[in-house]
Amino acid sequence: MREQLDRYHQYHMQGGGNWPEEDADAFGEITSCAYRDPDKALAFIVLASSRTDDEDFLGMLACLLLEDVLENPSEELLERIVAEAKSSESFRWLLSHPYQVAIAPRAWQAIQQFRTKDKSKH
Repeated sequence: MREQLDRYHQYHMQGGGNWPEEDADAFGEITSCAYRDPDKALAFIVLASSRTDDEDFLGMLACLLLEDVLENPSEELLERIVAEAKSSESFRWLLSHPYQVAIAPRAWQAIQQFRTKDKSKH
């Protein structure tokens, strides 16, 4: 998972574009796991926030994965998200990216206290 995420980050830093054929399955798993396996999506997000300070990459993951996870999270998953927000400044910053209209009202209520107005990490 770490290697997969690192390759995706490197791809993103190089400007994106078409995925390299050898990474297509790995990148597809990252970008589409929020609905199939929201726990895995949260793991990718937490791992990324602990491995890089790249605001563009983290912001993209927050809008891509985190927003999708928050669309309809289970109570257990929402509790884990709140627990992570309480313990991680970097994760709290990520919660500032999802749009209210895109996530469940109960998820918005749970994360609203952790959101910051400034989306700049520095």
